[in-house]
Amino acid sequence: RPDGDAEGRLADGNLHAARVTIEGRAWRRAFLVRRSPQGQGGRPGGVPSAAGAWTAWFPVTYAVHIAEEYWAGDTFSGWVSRLWSIDLSQQEFLVLNALAMAVMIAGVIVANVTTFGLPIAALGFIVAFNGALHAVASVVTASYSPGVVSGVLIWIPFGVFALRRAYGALPRRQF
Repeated sequence: RPDGDAEGRLADGNLHAARVTIEGRAWRRAFLVRRSPQGQGGRPGGVPSAAGAWTAWFPVTYAVHIAEEYWAGDTFSGWVSRLWSIDLSQQEFLVLNALAMAVMIAGVIVANVTTFGLPIAALGFIVAFNGALHAVASVVTASYSPGVVSGVLIWIPFGVFALRRAYGALPRRQF
């Protein structure tokens, strides 16, 4: 439990970062901070935010990627089973991706209601890395990896875009 004031309020009633003392150590800001209602996406102290309306594209592009993996070619679960002897049914594939979609949506929400910018960097890395893995797997196995088209054409560029936004908004030691 903090010894000091855990939150301060601006004149418009929005929360802002405040000095908090926990177990004798002063922390300069709290993680959960609401943005201004004007939609400026700014942080206290004028630091730009990495998040914004564009982050809604994370779950949309994920749905496109899942659709390709589910319906295209041999299906991702069939391709993985055939090449690497990993027993993954279509139902298990959908359950795992539904859980991952929920985590992605939670990350987008956290990024958009707080100034905690790491979810954008994490999501950007994950989607770019997934796209790159599909490309590498297709080359190594000389076969179509279901998900490679959306991975290369959508997720690698989108992930790089997200990483660039996060890099511009996060302090260097956090990025």
